Amino acid sequence: MRINVGLNEEKIKTVDLKNGETFSFLDFDFMLVKTKQCKTEIQKMPRMRARTYLLKRLKEIFRKFISQPVDMVI
Repeated sequence: MRINVGLNEEKIKTVDLKNGETFSFLDFDFMLVKTKQCKTEIQKMPRMRARTYLLKRLKEIFRKFISQPVDMVI
């Protein structure tokens, strides 16, 4: 089965990662960074909104199980 997918030319944006630009896609921020071995690679990090939401959910879960043993929560 094939799915015909097209790109919307009005929504396409070109970024130059070598000049320090970043882009966001599917709740991740992508950027170009140098590794310890002086190689360049693309690093992805969850967007701030996604990180905040995750931490909020974890806090709720841990509060719910505060009286339980650690082994059960993990």
